[in-house]
Amino acid sequence: MEVYSELATSISNVEAPKMSIYSYPATNNLTIELSGIQDKDKLQILNISGQMVKELNLAEQRQQINIANLQSGVYFVCTKSNVQITQKFIKQ
Repeated sequence: MEVYSELATSISNVEAPKMSIYSYPATNNLTIELSGIQDKDKLQILNISGQMVKELNLAEQRQQINIANLQSGVYFVCTKSNVQITQKFIKQ
């Protein structure tokens, strides 16, 4: 019986997950650009109390989200995947 095994001796260049938010402070739309995140992950918007006010599937690496129905205040955008990224934004 022969057994073969491969041992990884180096790490390939893997892009670290990042999230950028545009239109800051936001009024009606928020543009979110993600890199290093898998498609089919979810994105959540939480209010300052930690309550989820919006959830959507990530369809693209750059998405525009309508936030016109949110009240003015501080919110957090969170990715829900194997890597969690959270960023704050202000809705005017």
